[in-house]
Amino acid sequence: MQDATPGMSAYEAGIGPGMKLVAVDGRRWTRKVMEEAIRRAKDGDPPAARGKRRLLQNARLDYHDGPKYPHLVRDESKTDLLTEIITSRSQ
Repeated sequence: MQDATPGMSAYEAGIGPGMKLVAVDGRRWTRKVMEEAIRRAKDGDPPAARGKRRLLQNARLDYHDGPKYPHLVRDESKTDLLTEIITSRSQ
């Protein structure tokens, strides 16, 4: 984790830069374990995450929004640089 945003669940749980997530709900962290915990938390109890810095510490995340899949949205008020880059590389 590179950063924790103030006001978000990880920040509120005391998770921040330099910490490494090693377990979720008592299970060794994997992408699958984390995704399962996020799905379960949507309708129930949030997962307990265990982080690693120099010592192990437990953190309880108050997160119930389910999985999120960020995507890009074009800002029509700005120059479309991505299309210019792609077009110039394909020529």
